[in-house]
Order: sequence, then structure tokens, then C-alpha cells
Amino acid sequence: MMLRKAYNERLVQDVRTNYDDGRLITQSAAADQPGAHDASMEPLDVAAWTMYFGVFHGGTPYEGTRDFLEEAHRLWPDKPILNTEFGQWSQQDNSEGDKQSGIYNDTMKTLMERAAVTSEGEANPHGFVAGIDWWSMYNWYVNHSQWIQTRGLVHMDREQEKDVADLLRNDYGRLAEQTR
Repeated sequence: MMLRKAYNERLVQDVRTNYDDGRLITQSAAADQPGAHDASMEPLDVAAWTMYFGVFHGGTPYEGTRDFLEEAHRLWPDKPILNTEFGQWSQQDNSEGDKQSGIYNDTMKTLMERAAVTSEGEANPHGFVAGIDWWSMYNWYVNHSQWIQTRGLVHMDREQEKDVADLLRNDYGRLAEQTR
């Protein structure tokens, strides 16, 4: 933990000294290890975590994510917070597509309740989540094709979309239209 904080301090100094173009600096840490109190966030402009509550991390997708976000905001009140990834497998035959959609809906609900912009495109004065990212676009082969990673929005054929793709398209599309 302390090594990562020292690395981030050096990174920030290097970027600010050699490439000072105003870019924001962040990292993507795991929300469960070490969690919201991750000291390596201190030198960074944006606090960011992967948030897999109800999947890899304890708690449920809604309550676990909500509690984590509240704690992260309490600890880092002057930093925007990013969800750098969340998701769920659907299985190769899509037999767990409903579970994948449920994880999406529950996690997205709590992220949007704390988003800096509401789904209607209005500023949320109590919002602090600045970005949300589903993982990943497509299913893919792992371990030298011994099995398929099925967290994608689209099946291995790169054509057949899963139900979760429509959910994301509708939510992201509505947000994009509202913020224009």
C-alpha cells in the first residue's frame, strides 16, 4: 500500500513537472483491497475503483456499492470518484443473462443516485460520481482458449447482443442526450 502511494507521488510529480498540460491523474484500484481508505489515492486528482459488490466483493450490488461510495466520499470529499468497472458473467449459453442484467441494474441505480449529473441531465448538488464504466464490450477467450470470459455486452460472435447491452445503451444514451 505504501509503495503504491509513493509510486503515485512520483508519478504526479513527474507529470506535473514534465507534462503539465492540465490532465487529471488517477488509478483504478480494487474497492475491496484495500477499499475506500486506500492511502494511494491521496496524491491523485480523482479517486477511482473497480466496484464488484455482490460479485467479487462482499455485500449486494446496491447496498455494497452505496456503502462503499459513501465511505469513499467521506474519506476523499474533494475528489471526484470514478467507477472504473463493474459487471457480471452471463455464461457462454447466456443462462445467467438475468443475473448479469440484475447486477447492472442494481449497481447502476446506486451509482446514478450519487452521480454528479442526474439521468435527466441536471446537476446533482450532492453527487460526486464522475464516471461509470461497464466491463466489457465483448466476451473473449482466456487461458489460451480453454474457457470464455462472458462478462461482455456482446457474445463471442461479435454480433449477438445480450440484454444488458440494451440497458447500457439506453442509460448511456439518455445521459449523453441530456448533457448536450
